Amino acid sequence: MNIRIPTRVLKLEERNRIVSARKNEDGTVTFRHENLGWFVHFEGSYEALFVGFEKPEELAPGIEVDILIVPRGINIDI
Repeated sequence: MNIRIPTRVLKLEERNRIVSARKNEDGTVTFRHENLGWFVHFEGSYEALFVGFEKPEELAPGIEVDILIVPRGINIDI
C-alpha cells in the first residue's frame, strides 16, 4: 500500500536555537546559536519537517509536491 498526499510548500526556513547567553561587562548580551537545519512546512499541516542541513534548492514556497508514504520491508497481505 502506497499513499500519495498532494500538497504545496508554504514555508522553507533554516532554523537555529539559542544554546547559551551571557551578559558582558558593558551590558551587552552575547548569544551562542546552534544550527538545526532546514525545515519545510506544507499546506494543510501543523508541523514542519526536517529536510537536511543543506538548503533543498528544488523547494520554495508555492511549489506543488507529493508526499509519499511507502512501507519499507513489510509484506502486507490483506
